[in-house]
Amino acid sequence: MPTIEYGNIKVDLKWKWPTKDTFDNWKQDFFKLEECKDYDFYLVGRFNDVLLENKKNNTSDIDIIIIGPKNIQKLEKLIYEGTKLGLEKYQTFFDILWFDELPFYNRMSLGEVKKVEICLVADKWIVDGKTIKQYRNAKRLSENLWQIEEIFPTWKQVRRMRNGYNYLDPHKIVKVGAF
Repeated sequence: MPTIEYGNIKVDLKWKWPTKDTFDNWKQDFFKLEECKDYDFYLVGRFNDVLLENKKNNTSDIDIIIIGPKNIQKLEKLIYEGTKLGLEKYQTFFDILWFDELPFYNRMSLGEVKKVEICLVADKWIVDGKTIKQYRNAKRLSENLWQIEEIFPTWKQVRRMRNGYNYLDPHKIVKVGAF
C-alpha cells in the first residue's frame, strides 16, 4: 500500500477507482462544510462520462472545480478538507481546485487557449518518499493552499481531443448536506 503525501495530507492509500456511490457519499460529507454555501462546484474531466453518460470508468480520480470569490481561508478549508476526506475515508483522489474562470474545452477551437489562475492543496505529490509531480512555479498562499497559473486545454487534453475524445461541459454539482 503506497504512502501518499499531498501537502499536509499523508495517508497509506489502497487506491480505489471512483464510483457513483463514492462520489455521492463524499458529497454528503463534504457539503456539510459551512464554507460550501459561498461557492459553486463543478464536476469536470473523465468522471463526468461515468456519472452522466454511464460510460465505463476509465479514470482514477474525480476532478472538481470550485468557482467563487478568492477567499484564502475558505478556499484552503474547502480544498484541503475535501481532498483529505476523499483520500482518507474513501481511498479515492478527489482533485479539488479553485479556478478564477471555468474553461469549456469542448467549445474552444483548436489552438485556442485560456490562462487560468488555480489554487490547490500543495505544490507536489509524493508517493513512497519520491516526488511524482511538482508544480515548479507554485506560490504558497497559506499553510495548505498554493497558487499556479495554467494554460487550458493542457497538452494532455489537446492530445485526447485530437484522438477524438469530446469533453462534456462542466457539470454543476447539486449541493447536499446540512447548511
